[in-house]
Amino acid sequence: MPATVNVAILDDYQGVALSLADWSAVQSRAKVTAFHDHLADEDAVAERLAPFDVICVMRERTPMTAALLARLPRLKFIVSTGPRNASIDVAAGEKHGIAIAHTGHFPAPAMELTRGQIQRFYQDAAAHIANYIGVSRHTCRSASADRRAAPSPARE
Repeated sequence: MPATVNVAILDDYQGVALSLADWSAVQSRAKVTAFHDHLADEDAVAERLAPFDVICVMRERTPMTAALLARLPRLKFIVSTGPRNASIDVAAGEKHGIAIAHTGHFPAPAMELTRGQIQRFYQDAAAHIANYIGVSRHTCRSASADRRAAPSPARE
């Protein structure tokens, strides 16, 4: 892993990614850059993401296709919202040695809890990245355990 890890947060339209979670553990070992716009052109995306080791993607907003992943030799880790992300070519990620993590699923009405879900995503993303770059070995496990321990509204 390079001395300085470069982390990109994509499609942060509201400009809240860095304020909704404690990124200090990540920022102590990495340079974090949040992008507030969306690029649809694959060439522009490849150029923008070329210097990054880690990418946080928000659902299916920026596709991580096989062609794009092949153009990002520095990329080693992708964190995505939700239990899966259909716009990430997982097989291509594996082929290129890119680890992929997902923040899980929060079974609640999106309309009422959108801000909370976004906040939880960034908290989990920060934990996954901190774990990946070696800041804390227990952060990701703790976030996952917290989710499993929380009662589902459908079961109450």
